Amino acid sequence: YLCGVFVIIGHIWPVTMKFQGGKGIASSMGLFWFCLGCENPWNILWVFIFLLFGIVGYIAFTEWGSMGSLLGVTGLSIWQGLIFFFHYSANGMLANGWVITCFMLLLALNFLTWFAHRKNLVRLRRDGTAANGIFSYSFINRIPQNERTVNGGERAL
Repeated sequence: YLCGVFVIIGHIWPVTMKFQGGKGIASSMGLFWFCLGCENPWNILWVFIFLLFGIVGYIAFTEWGSMGSLLGVTGLSIWQGLIFFFHYSANGMLANGWVITCFMLLLALNFLTWFAHRKNLVRLRRDGTAANGIFSYSFINRIPQNERTVNGGERAL
């Protein structure tokens, strides 16, 4: 996880691109897919199903790509944290320094991805739209242009 956190830091703030990078979502999802697959090979299938139906479904219905991505990373880190908790509590090792470090790295990973999306979250909170909508099935686009105006002004939906 330590290497994964540094991969995500390098993805968000790459030195070669003048510290203007991505949001760290693809790196985070890949890290969780790999680490959960190392715990149990069946987790690869469950993560794929979670990503496909849960996150892509959320993004398709709301068009909030950034929020769907953040929910995916948070859900996968909670999943990994629960696996750690149940595995190490059965062995009585929750107070071990390595286990605490793993929990702190999961927390750092979540903080980094949410911090990288701070502008999108402010935009979502302010006016309910995201800059990176993937689908064009917006509910406002389904309303014909002549029905969008009420009393000469734009209708708020």
